[in-house]
Amino acid sequence: MRSYKSIERPAQVLGMNIQDLGLVVGLFIGSVLLLGFLGMAIRIPRLVYLVVILTELALLFAL
Repeated sequence: MRSYKSIERPAQVLGMNIQDLGLVVGLFIGSVLLLGFLGMAIRIPRLVYLVVILTELALLFAL
């Protein structure tokens, strides 16, 4: 039986597995929403937002 390597490989976007990229994007959206909801109740310093963005960029570069 013939095997097609392009079909058997996992789906990729920009060289990253689409499941990993989806997880990172979902984590980013979830953290922004969580910080937004928490920001309505308590005052969150800007440093927290910076840490979240830098963490997300680090995860993207790690992929």
